[in-house]
Amino acid sequence: MFDAMDTTGLDTLKATRMLEAAGFETSQAEALVSVFGGPLAGNAATKGDVRELRSEVKTEIRDLRAELKTEIADCRTELKTEIADCRAELKTEIADCRTELKAEIAELRDDLKVESTERRADITKLSREIADVREDIKNLKAQMYRLLLVQATVIVGLVVGLQRLF
Repeated sequence: MFDAMDTTGLDTLKATRMLEAAGFETSQAEALVSVFGGPLAGNAATKGDVRELRSEVKTEIRDLRAELKTEIADCRTELKTEIADCRAELKTEIADCRTELKAEIAELRDDLKVESTERRADITKLSREIADVREDIKNLKAQMYRLLLVQATVIVGLVVGLQRLF
């Protein structure tokens, strides 16, 4: 007959008695327990198996955490480096843009000064020309008055001369 408790944790005696109570003969009940009890019970995990598996899983988790922490730290370092590089590039580009803008503004100011000077010179020239035209008009007026006076004198002389003749 079987031991009351197998090393696998199956109570073979209890299982045999239950089969006998269900109508199996003792030899049949023992054969069934022997066939199904061994392989089935042999596949069952023991507390030791569970402890060992738990320990392995904990070790795996600890290793994975360490790997992830390392990878995250590496990523952070890479990102910090990339961000620092981007900042440096942006600072350089901004400085270059400022320099270019300052140069363009200075060039525009110079152009405006030159253009302003040219416009002032044009205005001065126009003012002189206007003054010259006014002087010319004044001279022409005086000439016209003289001519009118001469014409009036000639006409008066002719009228007087014609009166004497007639």
